[in-house]
Amino acid sequence: MSPVIYAPGAIRDLQRLQEFLRPKNPVAARRAADTIMEVVQMLVLQPQIGRPVDDHGPRVPGMADRLWRQRLCRALPLRW
Repeated sequence: MSPVIYAPGAIRDLQRLQEFLRPKNPVAARRAADTIMEVVQMLVLQPQIGRPVDDHGPRVPGMADRLWRQRLCRALPLRW
């Protein structure tokens, strides 16, 4: 199995998420980051659990990664 290599922007996003949540709920901040990393690892182990999507909806130049993050966040179970 190949290790996951996180893009610098992805690491910054995780850090920003934790910084945003930590003052309100430190446990939720840690769980959110853990859940995201678990889901990424799940995709590495079982890449076929996703589904191809032909229509990604309206696009804004430079916003592709944001759309991906929004879809990932919607797919994550709420555990906090």
